[in-house]
Amino acid sequence: PYEDGQNGTVIRDHPLLGGFPHEGFADLSFFRLIDGAPPLSLEPLGLDDEDPIVRVIHRYPVLHPLGYLVERSWGDGRLIVCAFDLQPSWQEARYLLQCLAEGAGRAPARPLSRESLEVLMGATGEG
Repeated sequence: PYEDGQNGTVIRDHPLLGGFPHEGFADLSFFRLIDGAPPLSLEPLGLDDEDPIVRVIHRYPVLHPLGYLVERSWGDGRLIVCAFDLQPSWQEARYLLQCLAEGAGRAPARPLSRESLEVLMGATGEG
């Protein structure tokens, strides 16, 4: 659904982002992370049951649920699903990865359903 384009982003205040700079939307600090990186289509993954941490505002009238960052719990652990382009040579990508690692598990997360886990495992070739 990304081919239909997007109108912007909405970023929730969330401990997973730590001190990564944003004003509730993807500004210059996100440019390379998003440029050329398609967002996740949340509905087929079963991740559309809650707002993602970073939501993409899809073009009207299509309005598919899209996002760049989602956190779910699984047992005692956490699953972070991220569609950003996290090139290790980019300072902003390294800092975002550090924020994600330090912020994981600091806020309650919706449990991941078994169906969503199976879809994600199949999408990665691990299923």
